[in-house]
Amino acid sequence: MVSERLGTKPLREPSSPLDKFSIAASLGAVALGVLPVYLLGGLTVFIREDLDYGVVGLGAASSAFYASSSIASIPAGRLAHRLGPERALILGATLSAASLLSIAVLVTSWLGLCIALCAGGVATAVAQPAASAFVVRDQPPARQGLSFGLLQTAVPVATLTAGLAVPVIGTSLGWRWAFGGVAVAAVPIVIFALRRAPGRVERRAQPKRVTRPIRGASIVLLTLAGACAAAPANALGIYYVESAVESGISKSGAGLWLVAGSAVGIGARLLWGWVVDIRNADPRVWIGVLMLSGGVGFALLSITHSGPVLFAATALTFGAGWAWKGLYNLAAIRHDPEQPSAAVGVTQVGVYIGSVAGPICFGLLLAKTDYSTAWAAAGVTCLLSPSLLWIQRRFD
Repeated sequence: MVSERLGTKPLREPSSPLDKFSIAASLGAVALGVLPVYLLGGLTVFIREDLDYGVVGLGAASSAFYASSSIASIPAGRLAHRLGPERALILGATLSAASLLSIAVLVTSWLGLCIALCAGGVATAVAQPAASAFVVRDQPPARQGLSFGLLQTAVPVATLTAGLAVPVIGTSLGWRWAFGGVAVAAVPIVIFALRRAPGRVERRAQPKRVTRPIRGASIVLLTLAGACAAAPANALGIYYVESAVESGISKSGAGLWLVAGSAVGIGARLLWGWVVDIRNADPRVWIGVLMLSGGVGFALLSITHSGPVLFAATALTFGAGWAWKGLYNLAAIRHDPEQPSAAVGVTQVGVYIGSVAGPICFGLLLAKTDYSTAWAAAGVTCLLSPSLLWIQRRFD
């Protein structure tokens, strides 16, 4: 269980209400952190006309984002632990805004795009542990499952935002306006963090130092489990629509299925967090159950895209196989509650590695086989995560 104190501020009693402003700012920072890469995916049909790159260039640019996140994750987690949530949130939001604005104003080539995305990757590496530290410190222990579920709705929210940017801004004002306009979201996040900061000057002036490493083999296993969970989930986000179209569904119909899946993902992240709270359960057990269910969903995708089967497959893949992230961060923090930002920084390495490797491996397999085989392989990958979590629990 999470310790009763973090820094110098005691955690609230379980009966305390959620700190809605803290949750909103944390969610906004995480969503802003991943928006550069999601906007790239949504608006690439416009961007590549100006920057002259192809499908391989798109994949390489996206990989640059996640690779920089992976490299920066551990030092960013330790930095967030030293700075405190307020300063770290300001830093993450500012870097995200700088990445978005540089793409909107300065980028004139594919290489420049990759460099700007790398800055965005570093920003999300800072924002994730900072937001997690906010949840641990400001939310009651009995509500942290729900709090992390709320926090991790940021990813499907970013997906929906990127999708809406195409017809609302991309086709009318141009893709640069979309990136520049979204950057403005950093302003209320920074204002919130600055308003919170003055009352915590003394605590932040003498931040608690990381005096020992995160516990060894156990955190490595948890990190590997995150990589195995993230790989099929990110392949799903990239290839779901194309797979549905390949099976005979119209482009608009496939887009509506994706919107429905994203909505299911948002609701599921909240539901599983709430369930873990009321049952006072080990989040690792629920992650294992979700990944097993997600594996079934991927298996169904490999069979057929007929209406009833696609409905079940979409519900299981988005509602289980892609809805574990909030519980995963909660598991990381419970692993080492004295330095939550550092713990999340370590485990996020696995998530980022899976985010890079999953779509690449899926695409390579797809080039040699077909969607049925690739989705089946994604389902098998889902089974690795609960196996690693079972072993990891034996170390505790």
